[in-house]
Amino acid sequence: MKPDWRHILISLLVGLVAGAALGRWTQGRCRWGSEHRYSRMVEHFSRNLDLSPEQRSEISALLEAKRGRIQALRAELRPRFEEIRASTKAEIRKILTPEQRERFERLEAQWASRWEKRRSQEKP
Repeated sequence: MKPDWRHILISLLVGLVAGAALGRWTQGRCRWGSEHRYSRMVEHFSRNLDLSPEQRSEISALLEAKRGRIQALRAELRPRFEEIRASTKAEIRKILTPEQRERFERLEAQWASRWEKRRSQEKP
């Protein structure tokens, strides 16, 4: 019996779409440095590792202690990241036609709006 390639292809496409949708849904929900992220990690560890209350407390304290270092690293890298991002956008604009530049500006505004919305949702 030959494999039905249409069914295989459809199954593959459904899997890809479902994976992409799940990735999009989870993207930005929990940032590494956020308090919410740490509490979710502790809950996850607790459920999957059967942590004792003492272990749970120690892990929670450890994550909290590392948060400052993570935030400091982000603060250090942020200006370099922004510089690369700005120069990349400037180079893209040089390649585009005037009409494309207008659309690119609208896309950037949409991205910025989504980013701000996500950031505001993360804050307690």
